[in-house]
Amino acid sequence: MVVPGVVDKGQGEAAFLNSFKLFRHRAGLGRVQVTVTGNSLVRSNRPLAGRHVLVVEDEYFIADEIREGLVALGAEVVGPFPDFRAAAAILRNGPPIDVALLDVNVRSEMVFPLARALRLRDVPVVFTTGYDKDVLGAEFQDVVLWQKPLNLAIALPSLVNLVR
Repeated sequence: MVVPGVVDKGQGEAAFLNSFKLFRHRAGLGRVQVTVTGNSLVRSNRPLAGRHVLVVEDEYFIADEIREGLVALGAEVVGPFPDFRAAAAILRNGPPIDVALLDVNVRSEMVFPLARALRLRDVPVVFTTGYDKDVLGAEFQDVVLWQKPLNLAIALPSLVNLVR
């Protein structure tokens, strides 16, 4: 189906920003406002409360908006991580992950090794990408794909169904 972190900011905004390669703010990626009322799929205003959502995204503005949207839904955000190796370490030493949002191409590397590790743990995975679904190959054709630029107001509430 194609749908159009615990970030420690206590280290300071500069450290957080330095962990990401900054890109120009894309048109249309303004502040995220996730509305969950009136959505028949969402039963509370914090439907992801207590759920750990792993986020791997190397574009700062996208990562931050995903984080904000997930927090608005009550999620405990694990990340966002700007590369998949740092996220893989969390699988060994961090909290259990309930669902993962993975950018397909992170710092010019495909995130598929991490996706395989998550699937072995029965963790639902959602890919985010500007690429077409063919880049996923046969192995990941069943994985939900969110096309960039993301419409988080539509996409994030659909995440609730993956963790129920």
